[in-house]
Amino acid sequence: MPINRTLCSFNPMKYLLKYKEIEVGSIEGTDQDFLNLWGSFAQNKDIEDPALLTFLDLSIRESELIDQEHLINISSDLDKLAIEMEPFMYFIESEEWKLVTEKDEVLDILVPSFKPDKSIVWRWRI
Repeated sequence: MPINRTLCSFNPMKYLLKYKEIEVGSIEGTDQDFLNLWGSFAQNKDIEDPALLTFLDLSIRESELIDQEHLINISSDLDKLAIEMEPFMYFIESEEWKLVTEKDEVLDILVPSFKPDKSIVWRWRI
């Protein structure tokens, strides 16, 4: 199957982030670097799925730890976090993450990484 090159290029725009049919939040794309794209993220305050909310929190905590990796030894903290994250691995392994453009175009992505500064990093699933 040929790769859709429009999915590999970066066009700064606004997206709706969805997991399955849950509206997780909105994204304003700001930049890219090779495979990674990133932007600002505003979480939907009406999410009712407790597992998804826990996963989002754990993802932010993981990002905080990784940001400190050059300052302190985080291996034991990451090990503890991995144990907490284990019941939520289905979010990481899921192919149900997608971005929806303002034109209602659906773009498949891998699980995004949520950051403590209300930013987000993602990759296209191609």
